[in-house]
Parts: sequence; structure tokens; C-alpha cells
Amino acid sequence: MWHTSLRSSSLPLLYSTPLLLLHSSLSHSATQGSMTSNVIGHNKALAEVALSLSEDARVNAAFLGGEVGPRSSVEETFELAWKAIGAGEMTRAVQLASSLLAADAAFDKAYFARGVAYARLGEWRRAVADYSSYLELTQVLRGASLANALYGRALCFARLGRRVAALRDLNEAIRVGPEEEQLTDKDPSLAPQAVVARLVLLQAYPQLAATQQAAAAAAAAAAAPAACTEGAPTSAADDQPTYEGKVWRAPLTAFEEALERAIGGGKVPLLLDATAQKVSDLYFLYAPATVVEAKRLAVERMAGRPVEEAREELRGELLHAMRHGHFLVVRMANSAADFRGAYCADDSFPLALFDQTAWPSGTDAASHAVFSKVVRPADTASGGMLHVPQSFKVVVTSTFKRDNYEALLKDSLPLESLQPIEIFEPSEKARAAALAGEGATNSGPLSGIISDWGGAWNSTASRTRGDAPRAGQLKGDQMSLFLSN
Repeated sequence: MWHTSLRSSSLPLLYSTPLLLLHSSLSHSATQGSMTSNVIGHNKALAEVALSLSEDARVNAAFLGGEVGPRSSVEETFELAWKAIGAGEMTRAVQLASSLLAADAAFDKAYFARGVAYARLGEWRRAVADYSSYLELTQVLRGASLANALYGRALCFARLGRRVAALRDLNEAIRVGPEEEQLTDKDPSLAPQAVVARLVLLQAYPQLAATQQAAAAAAAAAAAPAACTEGAPTSAADDQPTYEGKVWRAPLTAFEEALERAIGGGKVPLLLDATAQKVSDLYFLYAPATVVEAKRLAVERMAGRPVEEAREELRGELLHAMRHGHFLVVRMANSAADFRGAYCADDSFPLALFDQTAWPSGTDAASHAVFSKVVRPADTASGGMLHVPQSFKVVVTSTFKRDNYEALLKDSLPLESLQPIEIFEPSEKARAAALAGEGATNSGPLSGIISDWGGAWNSTASRTRGDAPRAGQLKGDQMSLFLSN
């Protein structure tokens, strides 16, 4: 239900009304004849309603309102870009957003801001490209910011004469936007404008009715009750790991197996985590791991932190992981932190870390051909040695998808030395089978990390969601714990 009471607005024309879309749709067709003037007159009131549905000062609230802690130069630059848009300084807004993207090519929100600026400049194709980059990179699944980007791209598509694409984006903006939007909502969406714009477009181009009917049928099919398919047989192949091809696939039940296979094959695992709970990060919370927060490094670099200072921090984390035989986890999240070009250096964080055959596992790092350059006299034990346990390993995690990770990370990491593995959630049937299956044990690589945990791998000892843990239940590897809850 949309609440469409009129209210005043200072929202820029591009972002506040389907008039642009309507003008584009009509101006590109000389065959509409008298229908053109009729549509314009008929929809004038609707367009005026659309003009009143949003407030310019709140369009970017979904982005700027969630920041916490001290403001960085990145945050300030990002806000300056939005202020430039509000002031009509589109060229400056493009420059500011481009400076952010030059430092981090995966900064999704900067693509959004630059897309708005390009659209206001009438550079429709560039605007479409930036909106598309935002939609590809964002981790948001629903809400105002996603709906706004789809709406903005729809208007650009309309300007380019791509009316089917515009209609598709308007439908999607309506679908992902808030369903019960109120005037007092903190982060307003432009989905109500999308409703009006869709109506205007369909009235101007009746031939799009078939496209819209097909879209409505597809949406109805997708919204069918889950009960219709509950209990239906699941293909066993869908839950099985695939260790072939450029990108492997592994359900979280085979997480550790996938790690071992990649390392055994002479590659550094690159985990592309497609799970809702980002199980890769959860796993290494319990594993003996030293985590490098790559996205933080990228943000701090944009804020002016010297790269030499970041390298010394990385050297300390590397030494800690080597000394204790930890997983060294490079957590990229949704960033493209530049290890290849900026953070790696022979005397602090060698690029050879991403080459499994060069790891110092099981050797004395102080005399290692590569890693001795990292070790200082104060870092060694008596005798000048720094023994690295055999358990030392390097893993890279990312939330990028299998279809875009390569384009986004090719300049940041030596992908030729990494084995991409898409981690996904198995079906409930496969999960239950893994928990209760024959041969399930507590002898995984992480067993005994927490001494009192036990039995979580076996279904007889597993607890139901929300129950307090029972005695003797909390022993087992982290993956078992995740699966059992």
C-alpha cells in the first residue's frame, strides 16, 4: 500500500519525477500522433503527485545515516559529492566520486553518487554504467537505496529509448522498495515514483502491456507459497561439491574439505562466500586465525594513512600468524584492497604469501629465502630462529560473486595463484544428512578448540534453535557448531 499524500519537495528533477521518462518515451516516437497530447494531459496530475513524494535532503540518508565513529576523509569526500549534487555542481560531484573510485574500485556507494551526477549532466550511458556497477556490488537486498538506484537507471534507460529495460527496472524498484512507506520514514524510497512512472510508460506505450503481463506472471510464480515445493526431492548434485573448472563450488558442509583440496593442489583458497550468514567469517572466528581486515586498510589509505604504516601493521600480523601456526586470513569483504600494487613489500608482507609453494610452513622463517626479509632480530627467539609450525596457511575471503570477482580483484591480487571456491548453503535435507550421517565425528581440524564443546556433529546430541547448550554437547569443530544451530 502506497501513501501518496502531497508534500512539497526540492528534489532534483531527475530523481523526483517520471516526467523525464514520459518525455523520453513520447519524444522518441513520431507515430504516437494525437495519443501523445492525450497522454501528457491525462498524466499531468500523476506526474505532479510524483514530484511531491520525496525530499531531496533525505534521498541519500540510507548511505550517510549509517556511519559511526570519527569521520574520515573518505566519508567527508563522499558527503561533499552529495552536497555538490544538491547544489547543482555535477562536474565537481563526478570528480569527487571518481577520486573515491580511483582509490577503491569496489566502493559501491560512490558509483551510485556518480551515476546520479552523470544522469543530471545528461550522460545517460555513463549513468547507466555507474548505476549498474552499484547494483552489482551492493550487498543490499531490499530497501530505499536499492529501489532508488533502479529507479534512476530506469529513467536513463527511457532517455536512451530502451523502454523494455526501463519497465523492467521500474518493476524491480517497486518490488524491492518498502511495502508500507510512510511520510515519516527515516530513509524514503523512490518506489512510489516508480509506480507512477510505470503507469505513465504503459499508457504511453500500450505495446508494452504484454511485457508487463509476463513480468507480473513471473512475479506471481516467484511469490507462490513455499509449501508447494516443500518436501519435493532435491537433486543430490545440487548439494555436491565441484572441484573442477575455473571456480569450484562447495557447500558449507564441505568447507574444510575444499580448503584442504585447494591447498593440496598448490593454490591459495579464495573463498567467494555466497551464504547469507557469511560462514567463512564465522568459521575463522573459531579457528586459530589471524585476520587481516583488507577493507579497513583500503578505507584508511583513502583517508591518508601512509602505506608504509599499513605495511608495518601487516608485518606484525604476518609474524603473529607464522609464530603461532595460524591461518592468515585476508578478509577482502566487498573491497578490492590493492595488495599487489600497494600493500605487499618484500620486507613486510611479501606477495609470495599468495603463492602456496612459497609458504614458510614447517621451516625457520629467519633463514627462509623469502620470509627472512620480514624477520627482525627482535622477532626471533634465542638462537635467532623463528620456527613456523606446519599449520600456517593463507586464505583469502571475499563476498564478491563468481561472475564479477575476477574483474574486481584482478589488479589487487595475483589471481593466477589462487583457487576461487564459491561457498554456498546446502539444502536442509543435505544439512540434516551431514549432521546425522554415518561416519560423522568430532575429529575435524578444529576439534577441541573449546574444551567443553562436544557432540554437536552428531544429531543425537544436537540442540534445537534457541535451547541452552547441554553438558557434554559443546565439543567439535566450528563447522559442526554452525550446522547444528
